[in-house]
Amino acid sequence: MKKNKVIIVEDDRVSALILKKMLSNLGYETAEILDNGYHGVVKAGEINPDVVLMDIGLNGFMDGIEAARQIKMVYDIPVVFVTSDHDHETFHKASFSNPAGFLAKPVAEENLRSTLDTILRS
Repeated sequence: MKKNKVIIVEDDRVSALILKKMLSNLGYETAEILDNGYHGVVKAGEINPDVVLMDIGLNGFMDGIEAARQIKMVYDIPVVFVTSDHDHETFHKASFSNPAGFLAKPVAEENLRSTLDTILRS
């Protein structure tokens, strides 16, 4: 059976590795770990993953919201925000990028499972 491919765009290496481990536990393949939005957009086009897990606050000139907007618009790949930014303003701004979901850090494996299952099984 083919494993679903996931790209992780996260500038905190420890958080990225934790997500990678959880994905492996759940039977998903981590196709790439990137630390900035621009590379996330480029790799999404090259790899064509089933889903992108995206932090909002990232290194570089492109934040996760703009990267998610471009990935959704150009490639129609679902993006799930994984973020510690829980304020209303950030959530409101992020919602305009049409994300497939939001996961709050620290991410619980069961929440990751249910979010991905919902997105990939619909």
